Amino acid sequence: MVCAAEHVVREITFSDALKESGSQRRLLLLGNGFSRSYSENFAYPSLYSRAGKFSPEIEKIFERYAPDFEAALAEISRCRRDASILDRAELDRQDAEIKNRFVETISQVHPKNSMHMESRQVGSCSDFLAN
Repeated sequence: MVCAAEHVVREITFSDALKESGSQRRLLLLGNGFSRSYSENFAYPSLYSRAGKFSPEIEKIFERYAPDFEAALAEISRCRRDASILDRAELDRQDAEIKNRFVETISQVHPKNSMHMESRQVGSCSDFLAN
């Protein structure tokens, strides 16, 4: 039997995390909350409205799940479980269409570099990411 090691999670301040990590390599995963605090352009309604027209099959899914890209992808995933091989190929195409359009749309609203960020956020974001 394999048992997972017990992990203790404790809450610490950012400055304490910097001190404790010393010269170790630091990794950072920024989620949508970080992007949303930068700009509402990263909110699903904004991204969905900027994404343009999808194929008729995807439009039908979004009739139920718009503007939630994750919910639309989850629906495709649910359908895939019981689908025939031919249907799976179509569902794979739909999955790829949504993901590709999502990435394209985020790329359109994403600042090209820090020079394109609003001044109020450049300082705090740069300070944070510099660590």
